[in-house]
Amino acid sequence: MPDWLQLFEIARFGRPLVLSAIVYAALSASTRVLHVPSIPTRAFAADRLLVLTSAIACVAFVAIAAWYGCDRRYYDFAEPTMPAVAWMFEIGKPLYPATTAAERYAHIYGPMAFIPYGAAMRLFGSDLIVTKWPGAAAGVVSLMFVFVTLRSRVSTARSIVFTGYCALLLLVFRNAAFWSRPDSLELLSTSIALWAVARPRPLGWFAVGVTAGILFDLKFTGPLYCLPLFVMLLQHSRTRGVGLAIATAALIAAVPFIAFQNVSFHGYLSWILLSARNGVVGSTLRLNMEWVLFLIAPLAVAGRASSRQQRSATVSPAVIGALGIAMCSVAILASKPGAGPYHLLPFLPVLALLTALQLDGIHSDDRQVRLLTFTYTPVAAAIALAQQSSFISTVREIDAFGPSADVTRFIDAHAGAVIQIGYSSDERTTFVRPLVVFRSNLYLLDQPAIQEHQLAGVEIPDATKMALRACAVKYWLIPSTGEPFSAVNRYPAMQRRPLFDTTFRRAFFEAYERSARTQYFDVWTCRTKPSIEAGR
Repeated sequence: MPDWLQLFEIARFGRPLVLSAIVYAALSASTRVLHVPSIPTRAFAADRLLVLTSAIACVAFVAIAAWYGCDRRYYDFAEPTMPAVAWMFEIGKPLYPATTAAERYAHIYGPMAFIPYGAAMRLFGSDLIVTKWPGAAAGVVSLMFVFVTLRSRVSTARSIVFTGYCALLLLVFRNAAFWSRPDSLELLSTSIALWAVARPRPLGWFAVGVTAGILFDLKFTGPLYCLPLFVMLLQHSRTRGVGLAIATAALIAAVPFIAFQNVSFHGYLSWILLSARNGVVGSTLRLNMEWVLFLIAPLAVAGRASSRQQRSATVSPAVIGALGIAMCSVAILASKPGAGPYHLLPFLPVLALLTALQLDGIHSDDRQVRLLTFTYTPVAAAIALAQQSSFISTVREIDAFGPSADVTRFIDAHAGAVIQIGYSSDERTTFVRPLVVFRSNLYLLDQPAIQEHQLAGVEIPDATKMALRACAVKYWLIPSTGEPFSAVNRYPAMQRRPLFDTTFRRAFFEAYERSARTQYFDVWTCRTKPSIEAGR
C-alpha cells in the first residue's frame, strides 16, 4: 500500500469527521473566493459521476465479500471462535459454560451468533470455507435488501446512489459487514426489518418482531438497532402493530433458551454482567461519538436543505430522534475495551433510506448538499480504499493452507485421540483450531474468551488445571514459534499480563512433554503417568 494511502487507515487516522470538516471548509472557502457558479450541465455531469462511483462501490463490496467468503483464511482473531463454539453447541455441549467449568470458551454473544454457523456446518459439512459462508452471504444479501427498499421509495438512479453510499461505508469498516461474527447477521436483520417497514405491508409487524427478537439473540444491544424501525412502524400501523411486533420479538428471543437444553439464559446473563465490569474506555467513547456525527452528517444536511426549500418533512422528527438515541446508546455500550465504532454498522441501511427520503425532491444544485457530496464521498472512498487495501494484503499474507494441511495430517495419523491446539506467542497459526474441534468434539481453551474473562476478573479455574493433570487431552499442538501458553493479554488495561498463570503452566509442563514436531507445531504428549498432585 502506498505511504499516502496508509494515512487514511482507521488504525492510524480514526478521525473521518475531522478530515471531512477540513475538506468541507476548504472546498466551501474556495468556491466562495473563486465565485464558482452553479451550472446545470456541471451538476448533471456530477450526478452521473456519483452514480458511477456508487455502482463501483456496490460491485467492490460484493466482490470482496464473495472473495473472503470463499477463502479459508480468517482475518480477525475472534473469527475462528465462532465455528468452534458453534460446533460445541451442535454436539450438545453448553453454549455458556459456568465460570468454574473446565471449558473456557464462553462469550457474551447471544445464541443466534452461533446457531447459523452450526446449521451451515450441519448442511454443508465442517470445512473452514463453510464457516465463512454465513457472514459473507449476510453482507451481500443485506445490500440487496437495501437496494430493494430504496427502490420502493425513490428513483432507480437515487437507489443506486444510496445503495452505493451504504456499500462505501460498509467497506470503510473493513470486513465487519461480512466476517464470521454477529455484526454481519445484525446487518442482515436490520436490512430485512427496514424493508418490512419502508412501505406498509401485510404482516410487516411480524417481520419487524422476528428480526428484533433475532437481534436480541445476536447481542444484548440488538434491540437498539430496531428502535427507529419501531417508531416507523408506529406511524404506519399504530399501537396495535407495535404491540404485536414487541410480543413477537419477545417470543422469538425466548425460543433458543426454551428449545435447546444447552442454551442457558442464566448463563448468558451471567457472562454479560461479568463483561459489564469492564467499564467504558474514554478514548473509545470519544471516537465512537465522532463516528456517530460523521455517519449522521448527510442526514442532517439533507434535513437542512429540505427546510431551506420549505418542503414538508419527509422523515418524521420522531424517527430521526429515535435513530439518534439508538446510535448514541450503542456508541456508549460499544466503548468497552475491545469494542469500537464498527458496532454502528447495522444503522447504515436506515441512514441510507432516511437520507434518500430527505433528499427526494431537493434541487440537485443545492449548494450545501453539493459541498457535502464532494466532501463526504472522497473522504469515505479514501478511507475505504485504505481499509480494503490493508485488509486484502493482510489476508493474502496469512498462511492457512500449510497449517490446515499440517493439522489434518496429524489428526488422520492419530485417529481417535483427543487433540487440541494450544497457544504460544503466535496466535495466527492457531486460526485452524476449528479443524481439531470438529474431530475431537472438545474445545477446552479459547484464547479470545480467556482474554475477555481475565479482563472481567475471572481467572482460569482449578477445573481446567485438573483437566490438564488428568490428561483430558492426549496431544497438544503448540505453534513452534514460541513457548507453550506464553501469550499475554493484549488489552492495555491488563499491562501485558500473562494469560496463563504459573500454576496453569506448571500443570501443563508436569503432565505433558514435547515428543515430536510437525511443520508448524510442536507436539506435546501426555506423559505415561501424569502427576495428578503436582502444582496443587
